[in-house]
Amino acid sequence: MQYAKVENGQVIQIGLPLTGTLKDGSTVSGYDKLPETQLFEEGWKQFINDIPEYNPETEYLEYLEDINDLTTVVRKYEVKQIPVQEIPQEKTIEEKIAELEVMLAVLKSEIGM
Repeated sequence: MQYAKVENGQVIQIGLPLTGTLKDGSTVSGYDKLPETQLFEEGWKQFINDIPEYNPETEYLEYLEDINDLTTVVRKYEVKQIPVQEIPQEKTIEEKIAELEVMLAVLKSEIGM
């Protein structure tokens, strides 16, 4: 079972430490072996990571953590499409020549030719 530490309605850590400090200030070796009831009292909740299937080449995941429950944090994911970036088309030789002719005409007009 995985656990998430929640403070002020926010997940601040996922996974129990081997050694940790209790709310009373005492340090505990074997913190990860504490009874579940004590972990709940210390602000830990069961962590459920609900990862859906997706294609990492065309999609990515965004997550939202549902921590309304007293004993559970559920990380839910939304599959989003990776935006497709258009590759600029290379100009043809004719288009390049036309641009150069315009630039040449502008330069000629600037020097009075």
